[in-house]
Amino acid sequence: MDTPVGDGGKTDAADASKTCTDDGARNKDKGLACSCDVQCKSGFCVDGVCCDKACDGACLTCSLATSLGTCHPVVAGSPPRKATDCTKTDPATCGLDGMCDGTGKCERFPSGTTCKGGSCEGDALTGRYQCDGNGTCKPAASTVCAPFSCDGSKMACFDACSSDADCVLGQTCRNGSCGLKMLAASCKADTECASGHCADGVCCNVACTGACRSCAMVGHAGTCSPTPQDQPHPLCGVQDPMTCGTTGLCDGFGSCSKFPANTPCGTAATCSGNTLETAQTCDGQGTCQPPEAHTCAPFRCTKGACTASCTVATQAVDCADNTACVNESCGPKPDGQTCKTDGECENNHCVDGVCCDSACTGACRSCSLSNSIGKCTDVANGSADPRQICTDQGAAMCATNGKCDGNGGCQTYPVGTTCSLENCTNDVYTGPSTCNASGQCIQPTALPCNPYHCNATKCFGACTTSDQCIPPNSCGQNGNISSCGPKPRGADCSSDKECSSAHCAQGKCCNVACTGACTACNLAGSEGTCSDVQSGADPQGVCQATAQSSCGTTGMCAAGQCALY
Repeated sequence: MDTPVGDGGKTDAADASKTCTDDGARNKDKGLACSCDVQCKSGFCVDGVCCDKACDGACLTCSLATSLGTCHPVVAGSPPRKATDCTKTDPATCGLDGMCDGTGKCERFPSGTTCKGGSCEGDALTGRYQCDGNGTCKPAASTVCAPFSCDGSKMACFDACSSDADCVLGQTCRNGSCGLKMLAASCKADTECASGHCADGVCCNVACTGACRSCAMVGHAGTCSPTPQDQPHPLCGVQDPMTCGTTGLCDGFGSCSKFPANTPCGTAATCSGNTLETAQTCDGQGTCQPPEAHTCAPFRCTKGACTASCTVATQAVDCADNTACVNESCGPKPDGQTCKTDGECENNHCVDGVCCDSACTGACRSCSLSNSIGKCTDVANGSADPRQICTDQGAAMCATNGKCDGNGGCQTYPVGTTCSLENCTNDVYTGPSTCNASGQCIQPTALPCNPYHCNATKCFGACTTSDQCIPPNSCGQNGNISSCGPKPRGADCSSDKECSSAHCAQGKCCNVACTGACTACNLAGSEGTCSDVQSGADPQGVCQATAQSSCGTTGMCAAGQCALY
């Protein structure tokens, strides 16, 4: 009886008693399917799986594919358990949008949401306001519609034309088009865009094919960017956890995520004589590992679990053969058996509810992982920290994101995560700050807008009047775009002819054509210079994803080359 996140979460005890056929052994590890609390070792059946806790918060779930069985915030943009938990407000307020924000709280209307419509002023849409993601409605950049004009009946740029009047002055309407469109303009085909790429319904800086990449994300429209971690993508298949395959979610680096290590992929634990065979678990690479065997002696294995205590009257069923029950114990417990105090264990370490081979302190470590029970083991990369020492400090801090790094430490926000928004002041543009590999928020080099003025938080990229140009530049025709003049290296562009260098690559005016595998001209900190892609997706689409069994290329980049498995 799987319970959707939005329909109440925790299985109702009254209903569960009618459908639950478990005999009370509580032998299911967290992450395995369940229909009532009594089936789970933890005593909690939530969202259809055995969970580590009650997990009844408005924006929490235990069934997120990348952290099955661990209470975790639902994906940003997902509905809360009940619609009344995050009541939606009017977009004009930039308040709550009725969804969850990915950190366990109710979400405000995200940055880029229109909170006040604009109006047509010549060939531009001006006067619009957008939410900043923090509850404030702020002025938005004007949209220059060139080579199209602005449709006063819809207060939007024309997508197609029926006459020359629908085009900027100097452009003619041919076959429904005024000419090639700029980055972020709506499109249906590559041939409509000056960049030569139409992706996700907008003109894009690169082809942006494959899973977990998008050119239409709010705040990044026109630029191909990785889909955020744990967000779904239509090209990521949703497979059964038993396959250990893809989860249907993205990993934050431009690829589909697989079920992480220690995700249950078999049946519940079973007894083979007096030996406990644990549930099978994934290895994080797509393979379901065989179960581990643990002796229950001096206790007895019964109904998929080692007995934890005994009485003199029941020692024959609680304790192993030829073992007596003394003070409610059959004797010191070996690693892996359940416990409550250190004194119950041979090694004198009771950790995470089981006897452990060491004290096993710190974040992102556990002694109760299904396929390594009793052994202090690092929690898999990308999994939630079961001890909740790793907290989500928010993208603005570039610090921990609440998950583990696979090496016994806390994972930080991925390289390239936006930690501070772009701005434009005194005709100088500073792009979005991004997180680096050391967890620092790095501000890019400021670039002059010349020959353009600032356009709210950006530079104008085209013009409708000379007022948008820095004197002595003036607005004139440059091909099919009204331009103030050639743009410097690092400026946004849609085609080569916009740039003083005559090279527009990955949406930036570049020093060279920059068409080689794993090279890009739009990397944070080196905009305008063709540089090696150290990690992530190949912007050129040259690196092909091959089968893992071939030990070939992964489809991603590493140190400026196509990465190998």
